[in-house]
Amino acid sequence: MSLEIIKKLLAEDKKGILYRPNFAKMTGSVTSGILLQQIFYWWTHYDSKPFFMFKEPSENHTAYKEGRSFCEQLGFTKYEFDGAIKNIAFKIKQKDKVNGEFPEEIQEKIKKSLVITWQTIDRKTYYKINEDYFYEMLNKFYGADTAKSENSIQENCNNQDSEIENSDLENNETTDKTSKETSISNEEKKLPEFVKNNRSNLKQQITFPKFFK
Repeated sequence: MSLEIIKKLLAEDKKGILYRPNFAKMTGSVTSGILLQQIFYWWTHYDSKPFFMFKEPSENHTAYKEGRSFCEQLGFTKYEFDGAIKNIAFKIKQKDKVNGEFPEEIQEKIKKSLVITWQTIDRKTYYKINEDYFYEMLNKFYGADTAKSENSIQENCNNQDSEIENSDLENNETTDKTSKETSISNEEKKLPEFVKNNRSNLKQQITFPKFFK
């Protein structure tokens, strides 16, 4: 195969993973920055609702399909994933609740985590962007001046705060249109000014297997 053909194939590869240096600075790690970008991509793909994803291929799980793991998508080893996720996510457990609520110590950790994760009884791990803290960090690392030169952040990053215990990936794509538009209008008011006025194009344009559509 000639060098020119190789160059063309690489240039046309639509499965490339977007790398944002500011995300690496935000998380303190290149791999954590890449993982955060990927989680944010799926978060917006599913209309700002919690979604489940496997860490690595899990052929024995009935919900697993080829490509539905972060290690497959990013080319990470499980050790690279474990190191990356610990810098950006906090895993909540129902057993940690006291009288139906998380203790103040855990609530503080949740507030300062970019990503919230939890595992359901059927061994699915769900992911949720903590948008308040995420936008706070965007303001810090991008700022209004930088944001002015950016393009637009996708409109479907506005919906937020689906109930954790009632998350269901299959229901994410059946939201009533009228209700969704009302929700977007309300959530718009909560976004930082720089996000509303200068919406950065944070959603990467990549192609994944049809079952993600």
